[in-house]
Amino acid sequence: MRVFIEGVDGFVGRAVQRILEADFAAKRAELQEAGGEADADAETLEIIGSVSYDLANENNLVPNGVVEAVSRKDLDAVCALARSADSIVLDTHESVLEASAVVKALKNPFEGSKSVVLVSTLLTWDNTPASVALSAEETKTEDEEGGEGAAAPTVFAESSFTQRRPSPNYLLHKTLESQVLALSHETLSTTVLASGLLYGAEQGPFHEFFRDAWLGRPLVLPDINSACSNVVPTVHVQDLARAACSALATPPAQQYVVVADGSHDSVADIVSAIFSVVQPHPELALLEDSVPPEDEDDEARAERESRWKAYPTTPSFAGPEDTDEILIGNPAWGMLQCSLRFDTAESTVQELVPEWHCREGQVESMLRMAREFRAARDLRPLRVVLSGPPASGKSMVASKLAQKYCLPLVSAEAAVQEMSSKLKEFRDVRAAKVQAYDDEKARRKAALAAEAKSAEGKEGEGDDDGETKAAEGDEEDDEVSPEDDPERQILFRKTALELLAEKFEKCLASKGKVSNKLVARAIRAKLLSSACQNQGYVLDDFDQTYFMLRSIFEMSATAMPVPEDGEEPAAEDGEVVDEDFEDAQDDPRAGAAGDGEGDEAAEAGVSASLEEIVIDPRIVPTGVLALDADDEALRAIAKASVDADEDAFETSLARFREHCAEDLTKTPLSFLEGNCRLETLLLRVDLPTAHDFAMSEEKCSDEESKVQTNESEEKKQSEDEAMTPAAGIPQVNMEAVEMYVERGGRPHNYRPTAEERAQAEAQAKADRLAREEEDRRERMDAEKERRREEEDRHKATDADRKHALDHEAALLRARAEPLHNYLMEFVMPTLSKGLIETCRTQPDDPVDFLAEYLFKHSGETESQFP
Repeated sequence: MRVFIEGVDGFVGRAVQRILEADFAAKRAELQEAGGEADADAETLEIIGSVSYDLANENNLVPNGVVEAVSRKDLDAVCALARSADSIVLDTHESVLEASAVVKALKNPFEGSKSVVLVSTLLTWDNTPASVALSAEETKTEDEEGGEGAAAPTVFAESSFTQRRPSPNYLLHKTLESQVLALSHETLSTTVLASGLLYGAEQGPFHEFFRDAWLGRPLVLPDINSACSNVVPTVHVQDLARAACSALATPPAQQYVVVADGSHDSVADIVSAIFSVVQPHPELALLEDSVPPEDEDDEARAERESRWKAYPTTPSFAGPEDTDEILIGNPAWGMLQCSLRFDTAESTVQELVPEWHCREGQVESMLRMAREFRAARDLRPLRVVLSGPPASGKSMVASKLAQKYCLPLVSAEAAVQEMSSKLKEFRDVRAAKVQAYDDEKARRKAALAAEAKSAEGKEGEGDDDGETKAAEGDEEDDEVSPEDDPERQILFRKTALELLAEKFEKCLASKGKVSNKLVARAIRAKLLSSACQNQGYVLDDFDQTYFMLRSIFEMSATAMPVPEDGEEPAAEDGEVVDEDFEDAQDDPRAGAAGDGEGDEAAEAGVSASLEEIVIDPRIVPTGVLALDADDEALRAIAKASVDADEDAFETSLARFREHCAEDLTKTPLSFLEGNCRLETLLLRVDLPTAHDFAMSEEKCSDEESKVQTNESEEKKQSEDEAMTPAAGIPQVNMEAVEMYVERGGRPHNYRPTAEERAQAEAQAKADRLAREEEDRRERMDAEKERRREEEDRHKATDADRKHALDHEAALLRARAEPLHNYLMEFVMPTLSKGLIETCRTQPDDPVDFLAEYLFKHSGETESQFP
């Protein structure tokens, strides 16, 4: 059999291909068991079809299991390939234009017989008048949710398909359906499957809601159709594919088939269920049973799986402007605005789908739908735990991993701070609920009083009995105090998270610090949040010990029962019961010391405890990174830190070495490797030794003492200083870390989102503009400095030139004057003074005295000669 599937790479096409292949394999196996080897070999299945991408590109391949495929852009090739098939599946969800071209091609004569199934949509009924619907008596057994006095819902029957009326957006779909129905003749059987909105696996039009819930976004719906209360027909894609395959094998007598499940869920109910399951209430995770019993019956399992309904996510509705933005941003809202109900109890689809995959609808099967969504999108959470001594670069590696894979970064300090800040939030929420309850009760009481007063006026003053009853009713209401109101007291019940936050407050008030048990519970509560369960986490190193990790990851630690009447559970509820938990935190060898018999008993106890420990699968780590280095290297790197505390570092290092000693049986790594079944990635951190650090300090001090006059030398020095071990940055092989984390393939996690990409692009653009502006400013400053220096050089050159010119001019003037004038101006004044001084002094040798005088005072008169 040769089957053509339009959009074989699409949502419906892949589902049809899977069922065809499964049915073919089952049929071959049945023939082989019956001994018909020849008949089994004669059975063949060739799946051909069209794809949405261009196969001319060498990177685009034909889907697995498909014998031949063509691009839907080449309609002639699509039509030729479809005519070569025995069975044809057309899908209007992929392309109405392509399906129309194939239908036109089938009007031409062909050899043999063919069967055609057109997968269309029930939205072609969107404008069908209510007069076509079933009567109230006919729909009474189908829909009783309205209750007595409520208007009967509009329910359509499959037999009324000739009277359906589409909206303008689906007029082409309706035309194509009519063409396919009219195409039927002796050698060509045609069937139209009008499907509801598709869900399951990749979730079709509901994918945007699953994605937003998985990303932890708030639930905001557009304020349309009476708060999205419109009912939409839905069907699981696997049930639709099963109906298509059954119609190919045995065409039904009814050519037009309504394919929808038995649910009548509104859009608000569906979306709220998606968010309630994919983004569960934080309280729900803490109230889960420890381990489901092995002999759990169907009723108990159904009750446990429907527990999320007690913690629904209430949607908020957008304003007019935001409503338009939501409708434009999500194309699926074009389909979700319809309001249609169908009577599927007597529909032909019951013959085509004898065993439903999801008959009860999407809301009732939401846990299964969430699992299908995660599997189809390969949404595997990455949960990485880091371990290592202080100053080994754990926080740096954790930050890089969280940034690269867009994972929540969890640390003990952040978890404790978050838990400590939640108490006020819990109290404010409860106060708001109590106030709303009191206001509503006062409003109802006032309304009842007004009704009683109105009825009293109508009956007249003579009706003493009615007056007495009304007064008694008022007295009875007044007797119920707020403290005795059971409905009001329910609002005061404290959740498990609030009780945990109160423990934090009490512990901080009494001891000034939080105990190790509470730290473990705070970390566990953070890991059980929807963000960490969906996307994963990077657990930065904290004061890790065997017992701390057991408190965090052991399944029994989730047994936090629902508190009744606001009473706090026992102090040890929800925690690992260990007699010396705090002592073991300080002394890892507690209970393990002693003689040989004691040691053997201790080891036997450890082995037994390892076998009994059940790790919570919701938060079990997927990888462990253990960093380590020599103590001297760690001290060197810690010394280079700006905020280094030597005493605290030594204490933390000694504690780490004590709890991770090789001769211990209960170490953090032994817990993760033995109970979580993980292979640890051991990394030797490349850190400077003390000698290297001292040499780098000496080198830096020598270089800093030199006078740097050349710009290139200053730049080189800054680069050398940044690369020296004195920078205090440990070197970790991140490539090895990423290969370890991504073993099994890097999962898809929708990150970065479109908003994050836009923000990153905007930030990159801003950084680039800032760098360009900084470079431009530096160039301008350098140009200004160059011009200033050039101007200074020009000024100095001009001054030197002017001085030389003046000197030369003076020399020329002096040479041009008579000798008498020169002697009178430059020689005679000094000579006269020397003669006067000679006369006054009367030396023994007047000539020698005068000569010395002239030599000493020859510079007093400015000479014009060089």
